[in-house]
Amino acid sequence: MVKFSRLVTQTFFVLSTVSCSYAPGLHIPDNRFSYNAHDNDQDYEERAGLMDVFLDLMDDSRPLTPIPVTTIDADVISAQDHEQAKLRREVSGAVRTEDIQNYEYRVGPHDVLAFTVWDHPELTSPSAAANAAMTAAISPLGVSSSQVVPSDAIGHGVSNQGTIFFPYVGEVPVAGRTLGEIRSMITRALGQYIIEPQVDVRIVSYRSKRVYVTGEIKNPGMIPITDTPLTIVDAIARAQGFTPESEPFRVRLVRGKQNYILDLNSLFDNGDLSQNWILQDGDIVNVPDRKDSKVYVMGEVMKADVLHMNKGHMSLAESINLSGGLNQQSADAKRVFVIRGVNEKPTSPLVYHLDLSRPDALLLSTRFELKPLDVVYVSTADLARWNRVISGILPTITTLSTTTNR
Repeated sequence: MVKFSRLVTQTFFVLSTVSCSYAPGLHIPDNRFSYNAHDNDQDYEERAGLMDVFLDLMDDSRPLTPIPVTTIDADVISAQDHEQAKLRREVSGAVRTEDIQNYEYRVGPHDVLAFTVWDHPELTSPSAAANAAMTAAISPLGVSSSQVVPSDAIGHGVSNQGTIFFPYVGEVPVAGRTLGEIRSMITRALGQYIIEPQVDVRIVSYRSKRVYVTGEIKNPGMIPITDTPLTIVDAIARAQGFTPESEPFRVRLVRGKQNYILDLNSLFDNGDLSQNWILQDGDIVNVPDRKDSKVYVMGEVMKADVLHMNKGHMSLAESINLSGGLNQQSADAKRVFVIRGVNEKPTSPLVYHLDLSRPDALLLSTRFELKPLDVVYVSTADLARWNRVISGILPTITTLSTTTNR
């Protein structure tokens, strides 16, 4: 009987020693963390040391790779704000007044040009005949019939080589030139045959330059670039706007081999014109959906949940409040973690730590911005984990003691 009691006592001691680490429920072992210089809590070192000893006893081959932990403080908040401001400057393609004023469309292959040479209808593009045909195609009620006059019938199509054929002049290279430059070329060439020719030129069909708008918008597709500057807001408006599942705060602009992430919510809500770019030929604008704009809240909160971010923004304080707050009976307010980048670096994510028991912690939690797919974890208090283990051990000990006494 004495031996049994001693065995029970020893078993109870061993289990209670490791109960903080192997209690029921979620738990992040502290020995995996390497706290930065801001953390001087002796309890962390003691718990980490105890865990190391136990793991050595259980499995000598188990590798322990410390994960750096950054304490959320005023310096971290300032660095976060600085990073966001720097990112906005780096991706800024803001529409400037001088860009609009100096914008000129340059002709490209497959565009269609129409020329007018005054007093020389034989050199004028057949726009008059085309206009007559279109007029005849309109009923007395003003409703257009099904007849369509192709744009090639009213002008000169630019070849793949960037040239057009003009009477008396021959092949004329027009690709990459503005309308003013083309007008001057034709005028000088016709001056050899016509006294003081008066030439006008316009584009009747824009076919050479285009952008593509894809993703969560109502009418995705191709949008031609014309003689009017096309901004990203213009392109989305022509595509009839966003769908309810869109995420305007992280619109992706693909330009050549470069990818840019634009926050159109900042443009619409705060007038941040740095997000409104003038689009170029071949640009792809992709509006993503909402599936990745969420954060996970786990651990000792009243309701573990998956929270969708509002316009791409959510603070640490918001995530905890939306989950019902900390569980006052089991949460360890000193150990609140934000785990970031698990998808990209599953073995070495970024980990941030906040001690919510500190007086300034509430202010810091309202300023710390979460990112999509962040995991917010509230650790369990040591006493709560102890109680859970004891509640699981006591029935077994009672049963064994009862059986032995018989």
